[in-house]
Amino acid sequence: MARAAEFGVGRAGMDGAAVVLGRLDAFRKAHGYENVMLLDRAGRFRAEIGPQDDLTHARIQDAAHAAMEGGKTHISQAY
Repeated sequence: MARAAEFGVGRAGMDGAAVVLGRLDAFRKAHGYENVMLLDRAGRFRAEIGPQDDLTHARIQDAAHAAMEGGKTHISQAY
């Protein structure tokens, strides 16, 4: 599954979103990951490749928000 959520498609165009999703998928395959997510600097979900359940998705966003607010690495059990 490849999904872009409000990915700035208006700015980047559909081709731009396809390029980013393609790169995420290549990264996922190269490292043997089941899923790769892309979050912006504010910790908001932007895109994902692979299966993801809503609970994990929410935990990852919460961890990203905490890391961005504190300006430090945040270790999470959501993986």
